[in-house]
Amino acid sequence: MGMSPMSTVAVDIAGRHMSGTSSGLLDAHGYAYAGAQALIFAAVLDMAGSPWPIVFIVMAATRVISGLMIYRVKV
Repeated sequence: MGMSPMSTVAVDIAGRHMSGTSSGLLDAHGYAYAGAQALIFAAVLDMAGSPWPIVFIVMAATRVISGLMIYRVKV
């Protein structure tokens, strides 16, 4: 899933008054994650012998954490 649909979900969750904050939190997460993912996943794959399911579980966990961060934004 790309970041564009996730930003619109953030707007729907946080409401009209905090939509910019929630969208910004998700975008910031996306940029930080994109910058670090190559290094993190390369290290995980080298240390653990190339377990691709672990990579996808970590990706899913970061999306869940982002959703929880957005949900905690008070309107």
